[in-house]
Amino acid sequence: MQLTCKNCQGIFEFDPSAQQHDTGFVYCPHCYFQNPIPPPPSAYLTMELEDGSVQKYPLGTSNSIGRHPNNTIQIMDRMISKHHARLVFQGGHFLVEDLQSRNGTFINGQRISDASIHSGDELQLGTVKFHCFVGAQADETINSALQSAEDSKRHQVTIIGGEDLSAQIAQVRHEMEARDFLPERDIRDTDSLRRDYEKLRITHELNRKIGLQLDQDVLFNQILEETFKLIQADRGVILMMDGEGNWEPKCVLERYPDESRKEEINISKTILQAVVEERSAILSSDAKIDERFSSAESVIMQGIRSSMSIPLISRSNGEILGVMHLDTQNAIGVFTEKDLQLMSVVASQAGDAIDNSRMAKKIEKETIIRAHLQRFLSPAVMTRLTQDDLEIRMGGEMVEATMMFTDIRGFTSLSEGFNPQELIQELNTYFDLLVDIIFAREGTLDKFIGDAIMAVWGTPQSRPEDALHAVQAAVEIQAILKGFNVKRVEDGKPPFYTGIGINTGEVVAGNMGSPKRLEFTVIGDGVNLASRLCSEAKANEVIISESTRQHLGDMFDFTRLPDAKVKGKKDPIKIYRVEGYSKEHSTNSPETEEPTSTHNLKASL
Repeated sequence: MQLTCKNCQGIFEFDPSAQQHDTGFVYCPHCYFQNPIPPPPSAYLTMELEDGSVQKYPLGTSNSIGRHPNNTIQIMDRMISKHHARLVFQGGHFLVEDLQSRNGTFINGQRISDASIHSGDELQLGTVKFHCFVGAQADETINSALQSAEDSKRHQVTIIGGEDLSAQIAQVRHEMEARDFLPERDIRDTDSLRRDYEKLRITHELNRKIGLQLDQDVLFNQILEETFKLIQADRGVILMMDGEGNWEPKCVLERYPDESRKEEINISKTILQAVVEERSAILSSDAKIDERFSSAESVIMQGIRSSMSIPLISRSNGEILGVMHLDTQNAIGVFTEKDLQLMSVVASQAGDAIDNSRMAKKIEKETIIRAHLQRFLSPAVMTRLTQDDLEIRMGGEMVEATMMFTDIRGFTSLSEGFNPQELIQELNTYFDLLVDIIFAREGTLDKFIGDAIMAVWGTPQSRPEDALHAVQAAVEIQAILKGFNVKRVEDGKPPFYTGIGINTGEVVAGNMGSPKRLEFTVIGDGVNLASRLCSEAKANEVIISESTRQHLGDMFDFTRLPDAKVKGKKDPIKIYRVEGYSKEHSTNSPETEEPTSTHNLKASL
């Protein structure tokens, strides 16, 4: 397994079976940085249920299977023991251990006490069979397996007709008579009371279940499964509207699926339109005589006797999210007004759950973006950016930016006085000091390169003061490093002398790499020149290019240095050493300001 060091970005081999896992980290052989041990690969167990659907069980580092609730995977089957088996990721593999179960544990038909299991293997506990998927393609394989059965059902759904039934729909509305929920004083039938109580209990349980479910595919399936417990529906469909206003079946469930008969489920487009326009449910107790279905011959041909269509409405903004359609072929009058009220409650809960799922996905996206950016951007820049609709994607754009490189002079000889752990700790303290100043001046941390830092101003947000802020950061770094080095010498440690180079020019900026690992960076001749200027800078010097100096006005004093011949340039270039703030702007100097770094070190130019 290959790992990328979080500090130096170096790639090295990692053998899980050869490492001491109790430490929780592994050293990078290039820079000795402590990288966290990676989690186990994506892995799942799947089990096919009686209705043909597939249940997915994700695997973590340690997993247990059995009937008891304290197992990570609880299977309520009498052939499975309370604590039947354990699956543990160890030594780069998942190992299965039978916990002295009554009916045994089998891998590919062979009974085992403990053995490794691999992607594609069949795991059998008693008479219950699972299939194992491990590795980078596990998610793709599982999703394909889960979707295959669902997709075949979705293709059964057809939105039919466009007939004008609005007049009939307006005429036929069931009045809430004896089949409504009665006041307590009017209840005479205790059996009916029990049935009503059970329906309300299931509705309450459904609310608890779907309120915690953020995966929409699982959410829709749970809604229809619980709905079948509430009412005598034969088939259920949840439809959502796509961006172009077309109805798209998202989940289809049949109470008695018959794989030999793939019968289409036809839903009247007019009924769906009426549900959306009127924002209310439509109930038909007998489709054969209901005038609303008089021209929907395909509905009658399917033998549908009772149907119900309920809108799924967002409580947050009142948007119609979709429609839940239920029907039965068994008998007329199966669905009542009482059922309609219950299903309206379920639909309201479903709308809230869909809202929660959407919000969770939005938060997850923002969290990913924030986690991706917060390592490189100052809090001020990141706050401005995350208020916009950001998307991490491939590609870049041409921008004008100011690049700064810092490098420790004599680092090789300096590092000989430390062991690897001490060296990393000293470097981290030094980096922390510099990054605080870069962020305080709203720069973007591009990368660490050994003992060097590359920072950028002008991307992902451009401001007129970018070049000025970059030079201010450089001057403040050199000023604060003086105080930092005084303290180091007092503590008997060698000082860190730094050279800094800055250039302003056009570069390509954006997220680059592969879709699996994107890195926000800038590339181009302007970046190379900034790096060359850093090489020209001696200890405690800030060297800038002519293009950067032109953005600074009279803010700083400069010394014109001999033109430099740098690699990649035909003609020598003008370079300047920044001596500090000019007298007119001395109030901006770190001599009179508190240092921008959180280390609060006193320093002066």
